[in-house]
Amino acid sequence: MLGCGHSSPRFLCNQAVIYLLFFCHLAAVTLARQKTFIYDK
Repeated sequence: MLGCGHSSPRFLCNQAVIYLLFFCHLAAVTLARQKTFIYDK
C-alpha cells in the first residue's frame, strides 16, 4: 500500500485509510444529494 513502508507506523496508515474512506463516503452522499436536488427542480 502506498505510504505504508517500514518508515511509517501501521497506525498512521490505518488512520489515513479511514479518513480516505470517510471522505469518499461524504463525497458520494453530497453528490447524491445534489443530483436529487437538481432533479427535484
